[in-house]
Amino acid sequence: MIRYVAYAAAYKAISAAPATRRIYRHLGNTYGADRRARAGLPDSYLRRARDVLELVARHRVLRPNTKLLELGTGWLAWESTVLRLVHDLDATLFDVWDNRQWVAFRAYFAGLADRIEVLRLDAASSARVVELLETILACRSFQDVYKRLGFRYVVEPSGSLASVEDESMDVVLSVNTLEHVHRPILPGCVRDMARVLRPGGYALHTIDLDDHLADYDSKVSRKQYLAYSDRLWRTVFQSRVYYFNRVERPEWRRLFELAGLELVEERQRSVDLRGLRVHRSFAGLDPGDRCCVELGLVYRKPG
Repeated sequence: MIRYVAYAAAYKAISAAPATRRIYRHLGNTYGADRRARAGLPDSYLRRARDVLELVARHRVLRPNTKLLELGTGWLAWESTVLRLVHDLDATLFDVWDNRQWVAFRAYFAGLADRIEVLRLDAASSARVVELLETILACRSFQDVYKRLGFRYVVEPSGSLASVEDESMDVVLSVNTLEHVHRPILPGCVRDMARVLRPGGYALHTIDLDDHLADYDSKVSRKQYLAYSDRLWRTVFQSRVYYFNRVERPEWRRLFELAGLELVEERQRSVDLRGLRVHRSFAGLDPGDRCCVELGLVYRKPG
């Protein structure tokens, strides 16, 4: 528990001023990129690549020249790029700040080039992927990659999708992003996703519901945050640079349904929470919802 509290305090201190936040992000991009490049492509990213390809195939999400909007593209816009290797699509990559890491991008896609059999593609698709990976790895910048793949990169610090036209997208996609959206603006954010989708379009989201601070302390629960009231959480643990919103499965379902979207598929991953004393503000949660640490949602806009 000491490490958990210590890291929360450190992130709170870093969040105190714009200058410290800028330094933190610069160092995170610089050293984080070098560390990821040295470590190479992790198996978890290979699973993510296979999962997103199987998901869009299962629901026939993509059509010729699909317009895709990925929210929170982070270091390398992994899912959008993987989909583009196999399918023709135009992608808008949307983020609130530039967190891209070129050396990590190259290392990860070089790793994918060595292991494309994991994607379980037919011969024609595999040949296409090999050719496009060669094109990507010959590029010298993200701008060059985007030009060749037909991508558009947008940074909007407010997180607003106001610049995206109504019913202009076939797919809105995010992976481990929505849990970082500030809770007060979540309803508007989800309504905007529905607004920009064309009738019949899909929203594909993977939401990480575990306690991100638990990454630093193996002695605490993966949902340690359930032990704290809103007031204590905001005062002691919540920070700007390491924010996650503590929104649980029923609320996510409600937000998408209030936006007028229809559930197509739901996937969950859960953990054992025995021994964790849950604060009364979370006591009304169904035990299954309480234990959920990852939520996969596929929604469709009627029409």
